[in-house]
Amino acid sequence: MVLTKNEKKILKYLLVHFDREFSINEIARGCNLSPNGAYKILKKFESEKILYHKKIANVRPYKINFDYWKTELILKLALMSDEQAEEATQLADACISSKNLLIIAHESRVSELKKNHPGCTTLAADNVSKNMDVVRKYVLGGEVTHGCTTIIDLFRNGSR
Repeated sequence: MVLTKNEKKILKYLLVHFDREFSINEIARGCNLSPNGAYKILKKFESEKILYHKKIANVRPYKINFDYWKTELILKLALMSDEQAEEATQLADACISSKNLLIIAHESRVSELKKNHPGCTTLAADNVSKNMDVVRKYVLGGEVTHGCTTIIDLFRNGSR
């Protein structure tokens, strides 16, 4: 995902003003955008759970949702130069496009991940030891992008 110039403006604006809530018009003014353009971007990020709003009368003040796992990744893209962001996106696409993907996550996130990534195998962290054959298959046939130490610990503990 490469962010547009205006999407970056909005995310940076909300990031540096993390301690305040802004209406659509205030965000548009602060970023030199039209209110309609700002609204479309805000709705996009709200649907992706990067932003959230509170309904106060007929005003919808927006804030960054720092509790959502994807937010930090999107903010990193917003802070990168366009060239860096494009390179990071291409690298991420190349890593995943030709591989089977196994996601090991906390049990509370498994159903969300299965819904968002239907082609992936998703295991709850608590059930990994019961599914070691699945983990072996993915480790032998692919690459581990995150959690190498966790995978090594799984096999170390399984050998005892």
